[in-house]
Amino acid sequence: VALNPTDKAQALYLLAVAYQEAGDLTGARRAVLQALEIAPNFDDALELLLVLRSGLRGET
Repeated sequence: VALNPTDKAQALYLLAVAYQEAGDLTGARRAVLQALEIAPNFDDALELLLVLRSGLRGET
């Protein structure tokens, strides 16, 4: 079964959410950026990236 690009982006987004919930913000950011490479207008992924950027700034 082949995945269409939207499915792949959705899977990467869900992986990013799982990383975020586990406290791995770097892994979450990596996965959400991969999702956005596939689907640049993916609203949920864009919102998550904004949240992650805020969180990563707070870690320093």
